[in-house]
Amino acid sequence: MVPIWRIAVKSFLAVVVCCGVAVLLCTLMNNGWEFRVAAPMICLQAVIVVSLFLGRVPGLVGAVAASLTFAVLLFPPVGRLAVAHPVDRVILLVFQLAGVGIVFLTPRTPIRWAPLGGRPYRILSRRGDKQRRKTSA
Repeated sequence: MVPIWRIAVKSFLAVVVCCGVAVLLCTLMNNGWEFRVAAPMICLQAVIVVSLFLGRVPGLVGAVAASLTFAVLLFPPVGRLAVAHPVDRVILLVFQLAGVGIVFLTPRTPIRWAPLGGRPYRILSRRGDKQRRKTSA
């Protein structure tokens, strides 16, 4: 079982990455309505990367944090958590549903990179899986 502090550190890193991308997109794409629609969909790529490399729980926490960031900084009234227009609420709902769907479609074990830049591999959770792989290969 994974220690709770490791999940907390990964979740904090996920919040930093997803909120950083969301703030960057809010500052760059706050010119018109068309750009406000595209910003949450572009941020889904950050949620994909976070959930692949850090795990499901940090991906979910990052998606929720990015959604709150978009609600505060992107959609009018800016600076408040309330979203005025129903279309903007639907955009946030679609972003949140897509983020949750992406998180639950990612594998349970995060992807790790080999130390010398080799091919990525997965850490297996059970000892029996490692022993079976060694004997079958």
